[in-house]
Amino acid sequence: STRPLGLLAVTLAVGAAGTASAQGTIDAIRYGSAGSTVGARSVGMGGAFSAVADDYSATLSNPAGLAQIKRFEFTGGLGYNSLNNQARYLRSDSTQDVTATNANAFGLVIPFPTYRGSLVAAAGYNRVANFDRQVLFDAYNSSSSIVPSLLSDSYYLDLARQTFLADSTFNGPGGAFSGYRSAADHGQVQQNLDLTEGGGLNRWSLAGAAEAAPGLFLGATLNLVSGSFTQRSVYKEDDVNNVYREGSDQILNDDFAALTLAETIKDDVSGFDMKLGLLYQLPRFGRLGLTLQTPQWLTVDETVNTTLDAYYDNDVTHPLRSDEAVLNVSYNLRTPWVLGGGVSFTPTTFLTVAVDADARDNSQLSYKDSDTFTLDASERRNSKIKKELRSTVNYRVGAEATVPNTSVRLRAGYGVQPSPYKTAPYSTGDYSRKTFSLGAGLLLAETLSVDLAYSRLSYTEALRDYPYGETATAAAAPDIVQGIKRNGVLLTVSYRFGL
Repeated sequence: STRPLGLLAVTLAVGAAGTASAQGTIDAIRYGSAGSTVGARSVGMGGAFSAVADDYSATLSNPAGLAQIKRFEFTGGLGYNSLNNQARYLRSDSTQDVTATNANAFGLVIPFPTYRGSLVAAAGYNRVANFDRQVLFDAYNSSSSIVPSLLSDSYYLDLARQTFLADSTFNGPGGAFSGYRSAADHGQVQQNLDLTEGGGLNRWSLAGAAEAAPGLFLGATLNLVSGSFTQRSVYKEDDVNNVYREGSDQILNDDFAALTLAETIKDDVSGFDMKLGLLYQLPRFGRLGLTLQTPQWLTVDETVNTTLDAYYDNDVTHPLRSDEAVLNVSYNLRTPWVLGGGVSFTPTTFLTVAVDADARDNSQLSYKDSDTFTLDASERRNSKIKKELRSTVNYRVGAEATVPNTSVRLRAGYGVQPSPYKTAPYSTGDYSRKTFSLGAGLLLAETLSVDLAYSRLSYTEALRDYPYGETATAAAAPDIVQGIKRNGVLLTVSYRFGL
């Protein structure tokens, strides 16, 4: 506060007591929406590759396409990603930039000699999602505070009452319990948030494909999923105008001065899925691709560390109960089936045009009970997912043109991923994700391919400032509306040899 503090600081360190740990709809979408596009050639064509699928990236886009490869292929790729986040909270705007460089894909394709047709295997590593992001704001909130959302009907999960930010009221008939009153419940506080996220998802892939009949290819990929997610946040409120001075309200500590809520969430993710593919050579100059991806069966091991410091400008000392500062939980998540398909056309030897689409029912995202995540808790979260999410169809278009009399290939692509929400979360607006891409490649001596791609993903995302507590009123929480642009540059080098 701007006034001198007397100061009483009440500090509580608890694990996930009403905190915003994972196991919510946003977290299910994060892990359930990982892409299947790797490699600069595929990215440059906007991910419209299931009916092209003639290099290592077919491992994820359509494994049946691997059967088209006649020579050994080694592929390696490196990606640079930058995120620009323009966030608005109340009347405060902020812009944050985050960059990261990661291996995109490394893989080996091995064709086996056959009497007829083809038999091909492939194995490799693929980076399919990046979670890097930062959100900052500093704004004056004249109408609400985070304090009421820290309440819980269970005292042991109640951050507000344990730090004397709230107490019980007994105004019912005969002095019966009638609810809670909390400090700063009228707002008029300065609010500050510093939130940083990081991590990503990887797929370790083992694939096989064969030509089952002339022009008909079948394939399958087994993916072992690994990854991590880290979120670190420090949230502060300050009674800068000394609104909540002693005697101003009838709660245990009405001389509220400030609070600091710090939280760290660390997730380790593991699991598996499969993808089945079919590729058919259409008469004359086209190909048809079909894919079926099984659900991902994921296990998330989560560590949550939460501390809350509540400050008052009196000199009264209160006893305080402290719990463990760290909570370790484990839960299971299952993602939907995904049905995909695409067509590609090569009307001339210099041009290929491709269209892809995939469909999924996002309401089928589901949590499963585990030793530390009860069946009842799973059902509550799954019911919320079914109410909030819908089916979506993602589509992508792309083209590749060879410059006549050269070994240079130029590419462009565009894709749309509609919002999985039935209605825009928290705020109105278009929450679909749109990707625009460009690419170029150079083939040297029919052996070495060097490909470069640029992609720009744009979308709007809303977060709620007070994602805490069991008794919180969601309507009281302001929105953090983010305009996000993810720019990526990807370099892939492929070497084909033998046979």
